[in-house]
Formats: sequence, structure tokens, C-alpha cells
Amino acid sequence: MVYTLKSVPTKQFMIRVKGDSMAPLILEGDWVLVEKRDSFESGELVVAEVDGVAVCRRLHRLLLDSIQESPLEHVREGDTLLLVANNSNYAPIAVDEEDIVGSVVYSYRCLIEDCTGPCCTPDDEVVAVPKLPPDYFHVA
Repeated sequence: MVYTLKSVPTKQFMIRVKGDSMAPLILEGDWVLVEKRDSFESGELVVAEVDGVAVCRRLHRLLLDSIQESPLEHVREGDTLLLVANNSNYAPIAVDEEDIVGSVVYSYRCLIEDCTGPCCTPDDEVVAVPKLPPDYFHVA
């Protein structure tokens, strides 16, 4: 079953990455484990829903009083949250807090050349996963 981000029935879900906006950290075809949360810190990797599309970027909080204080011409006055790509070919995206769905807590990349396993040939692009224990993944 394919879910929209907001309707995934579990607190954690995986998304298969498309595009190169987060290269070289996260590459096309990688899977990211996302945990739904209500609050996010500046600098976190997050997944947001922007115009109906899942976007994985780094969150930056800005404190702007007016558009003249921002060097970014596409930022509207009053915007305080930006999604910033690792790849400089992508412009930052201004979002509202409610657009952010969750935080990326783990990424997975299959290193088997020409792999035909479920990791590389999924039926779905968004997969709900059961609740995992806090120590399930070791993040260094």
C-alpha cells in the first residue's frame, strides 16, 4: 500500500529517496527511516511534504523581521523555516512547521551491484514500519 506522508498509520516509516538534493550524504535509491515528531531543531535532517511531494532536507530556522534582512530573494517576509539541500544546485525551500512530517533517524543504502532484492526493487515508495525499540539502530 502506498501512503501519503500524513496518513502513514505508524510513528515510523521509510521513504525511498528520489533525486540528488542531499548528495553525497543521501543518494537516489537510498531508504530513510523517518520518525514522526511535533518539534524539530535547526540543523536536523527532516522530511516535509511540499506541494504534495516528500522532500528530505536539512532544517534551518531563521529570525527575519523583514525581507531586506535576508540575502535569499525567494524568502518571503515572516518565513522562519527553510529546508536546505546539501547539493548547491537546489534552492532552499520556505516551509511552515505543519509541513514538516518527521525527522530522519537512519538511512540505508544497498551496496550490492545490480541487486534485485526487495531493498532495490520495492513495490512501494513509502512503507509503514512497526515501532522499533530506541536502541534498534546505532547512530555514530
